Amino acid sequence: MTKERSPWRAELTPGEATAILATLNNLGNQVAVPQPALASTIAAINSHVLAGQSPVPPLDSTPTTLGSAAARELCVRLASILPFLSGTYQQSTFSAVANLAEDLHVEADFVTDLDLAGRHHLMRMRYDILRKDAYGRTQEGTLAFTREMISDGFGWDTDANVAGKYESLEKLPDGTVGRAFWLHYDRNGFPLPGERHGLPERFIVPHDMAHVLFGYSTALAGELLVTAAQSGFQSLHPVSGLMFGLFQWQVGMTIDKGITTGQGNFEPESYFSAIERGAATSTDLYLNWDWWPIMEQNLTEARQTLGVPAIPSATPAAAQEEALLAGEVVSDPNPVERGRVRS
Repeated sequence: MTKERSPWRAELTPGEATAILATLNNLGNQVAVPQPALASTIAAINSHVLAGQSPVPPLDSTPTTLGSAAARELCVRLASILPFLSGTYQQSTFSAVANLAEDLHVEADFVTDLDLAGRHHLMRMRYDILRKDAYGRTQEGTLAFTREMISDGFGWDTDANVAGKYESLEKLPDGTVGRAFWLHYDRNGFPLPGERHGLPERFIVPHDMAHVLFGYSTALAGELLVTAAQSGFQSLHPVSGLMFGLFQWQVGMTIDKGITTGQGNFEPESYFSAIERGAATSTDLYLNWDWWPIMEQNLTEARQTLGVPAIPSATPAAAQEEALLAGEVVSDPNPVERGRVRS
């Protein structure tokens, strides 16, 4: 489905861009974010989200007024990433961002989770993030989605017709989207949708299509970049998936017990590049999207159809892309584990 404007894109004046950067600088210093991490993050935000509209202000600069509602919400959305830079959960940093949201009169849905983290209500926060992330991907209610996840994940429910459609992708030519999708599953040992222990089709296929289309691996750092890209193109609850990834793979706090947890996988330049690439797409891959029409297309053509920017050169994603186009099965280093492997 063609998406509306990405939540990471707003019509800003140069003064508003400067005010956002100064606010982030001041907040980062207030909560003692490590200086090298803060500086590189601010620079990446300026380059990839604010399009370099304003030079990065000095650390001791005073923020000017953020006039528009869009500028204030974007500022808080960007600030919500700062508590994760240290790589550990620090309650006070989330409180500071929640307070910023209150000061700027921002009442977006993700502020609830910042507030819960700031008050150490972690169980409620985990549930709320999972609920919003699942709805943003599937548009299903929590109970219906949970039943489907349990049934498929434990291997109680299989569908030979669904599995057969995905098994047939193996026969497509190298370089096509469908063949690359099948290789993605084969090299990682993931059960296909419809197979025993395979995850629900509507939930997992758009996520794995994002891996293929954006070129990010299933190593923990690659999974984190996929959540960043999906936050860029997602129309419903985009920050919930982003927070899910940062908690699970940067801070090392388990949100979903069914997949691997890790720590220290955030790299600002690639992360905000992923958000920028996701924001540039013309399609929300999670909102009523039919992926079958592009399965026989060449990957390059499919990206052009969907408006997915090219993979930056000289990156791990570019090397993986070369292997996919050649039809090679390459194992990711330290891939994420999710549920059970294909038998």
